[in-house]
Amino acid sequence: MKQNRKELLEIAQRLIPGTNEGSYLEGIETIVFKKNIIHSYNDNISISIIKETNLEGAVNAKDFYKLLQKLQAEEIEIVQQEKNWKIKSGSTEIILNLKEDLITDYIDSIGIDNVKFMDLPDNFIEGLKLCKIPGNSSYLRGVFVQDNNMISSDEIRLSFYTLSKKMQTFWIDDSFIFELLKINENIIKYGICENWVHFKTENDMIFSCKRNEDEQYPVDKLLQYKKIFIKQDTDEENELPEGFDMVLDRVGVLYTDIEGFQSIDFHIEKDKIILIGENVNGKIKDKIKFKKAFKQEINLKFKQDFNFMKEAIKKCSLFYIRNDNDIIDIVFYDNNNFVHIVRTISE
Repeated sequence: MKQNRKELLEIAQRLIPGTNEGSYLEGIETIVFKKNIIHSYNDNISISIIKETNLEGAVNAKDFYKLLQKLQAEEIEIVQQEKNWKIKSGSTEIILNLKEDLITDYIDSIGIDNVKFMDLPDNFIEGLKLCKIPGNSSYLRGVFVQDNNMISSDEIRLSFYTLSKKMQTFWIDDSFIFELLKINENIIKYGICENWVHFKTENDMIFSCKRNEDEQYPVDKLLQYKKIFIKQDTDEENELPEGFDMVLDRVGVLYTDIEGFQSIDFHIEKDKIILIGENVNGKIKDKIKFKKAFKQEINLKFKQDFNFMKEAIKKCSLFYIRNDNDIIDIVFYDNNNFVHIVRTISE
């Protein structure tokens, strides 16, 4: 039967993040075609695409993808046989051996067919971009969602984001968040199962990932902590200076990668911010003055993820400093739905 090569190539590309070669779990290097749906599964992530192909069978995902890349014809012919697919494209003939389908039982256990999908808040993806913490090795790693609250922390940094509508409770790991943010299509719905969270795009792709145990997350304690950091008269407020984004962009070229945390150094003084990027390729240092200097002498140092700051400064330029018995916190915020607290070193 005739198949559109580019459509199959796109399907394989979207499904590959749900595969994993070299794992102890057999079969998770494949994608499985089931006539009107195609799946991948790697024990932590599952991806499903609802599309009629009339193909049946499990194929090695990466080999299938590479073959489709190398072929040139707009349409290819795939003849379905018991143990293989015969693929013909112009003068090229391919026998692609089918693998044993070892992932369908796992996918069935996820319960996609019974998921009740609900509308996703329109600012959910923005919240993920602001709350993800690269290189987070804390037991709190990931993002926790409850009602209108999205929360993340590595016990040094703490982010709160207010969603535009209430959601059911779930807690998912950072690694899943990074994969979710790679999806280059509009995610519009979500659903919750006992052990999985499902996200659905407008193009009928379902991204499923495992949930952490919600009851282990100290949500009440962290929300109480948020109340403590409501701005007070004793907090000294300032604003990131105009042009800060361009300085950040320059310095960020030489960030240090620490397990995915793209680290640059921030040094806040009374009248300026100094940014430093350094790695094996070199070092860059730049500074920019505040429009209005702080009233008191300040000497604060902290590290921050470059990509986080790029997202954060789009959202908010306001921040304030709280000095509490030599423990100094910087709180970035906007006036609507985002607060980010950073514990710093004072010298």
